[in-house]
Amino acid sequence: MCYSIVSIALPFVFATSACSDSTSPPTTGASLDAVSPTPSATGVGPATVMTMNFGAAMQTSMMEYVDLHQGTIAGSVVPMICSWSSDATTLTCQPNQPLQHGTSYVLHRGGGMMNANGDPVDVEHHAEGP
Repeated sequence: MCYSIVSIALPFVFATSACSDSTSPPTTGASLDAVSPTPSATGVGPATVMTMNFGAAMQTSMMEYVDLHQGTIAGSVVPMICSWSSDATTLTCQPNQPLQHGTSYVLHRGGGMMNANGDPVDVEHHAEGP
């Protein structure tokens, strides 16, 4: 199942999307706690760094489940570099080139993400902020 869960007002249109085979959140407590830019952010520039904060340390190979698409989830993948914080709870991603004004982008998180203990991570339900 794939759907857009966050829309952010920027000089370009930005949304996030999550995919999973499950219709309910996992019961392990593994979660995606925050995504930045935050919903309804304004004035965010095309060189914005995207971050995802997780409620537990993640397997560092899980960055392979994160893509930035131009247009829609079916659009071309925008090359970016991602890295983990030292405690593996924050993933920071920076597109290789500045994002284009007037263009839509979707930050996609795959449903196969697991924390360091091998528990599935709920990437579809997260606190979206004010």
